[in-house]
Amino acid sequence: MSDSLLLLDAILREIAVSKQLTDENTHLLYVLFQERLYEALYLIEQETVKRVQCKAGRVLFRVSDTSQLQESASENKRQPYTCLVYPRYCSCPEFFNSTICDQQTLMVTSRPLIGPQKIKRLTWIQCRHALAAVLGDCLDRIPTSAVVGDEEFGEMMYRWEVEE
Repeated sequence: MSDSLLLLDAILREIAVSKQLTDENTHLLYVLFQERLYEALYLIEQETVKRVQCKAGRVLFRVSDTSQLQESASENKRQPYTCLVYPRYCSCPEFFNSTICDQQTLMVTSRPLIGPQKIKRLTWIQCRHALAAVLGDCLDRIPTSAVVGDEEFGEMMYRWEVEE
């Protein structure tokens, strides 16, 4: 496992236990994710991340983008994006284009960002939506907006969308 993945796992474990984001963790996450970190934290702060859980305990997240929020008055309002924490996935075009179409590596890039440890920038979370779901889940800041039956949850997963 790469140094950056070990670092990320340690940071996420610490956040999940303390339910707080320390200055040190914020700095380390910024080294890994750059501006995506602040975009994800903004989505969490704006309460645009919602949890949908089935009776069996499986969870998916729906994330409304801030640009979508501004367009909410228009007739062509887009559905929130569907995100999974495990495995990491987002239904947004950015995740699709950078991870699936461009076939970028799912875990790390080859460009070291800092010092002798060769910590690399993670690309497995190419979009702010998935990062918001992961961090919001660790911080326990995402309310469960719906508990649905297993069959309905399966249909949501099949469609990759959650209806309001």
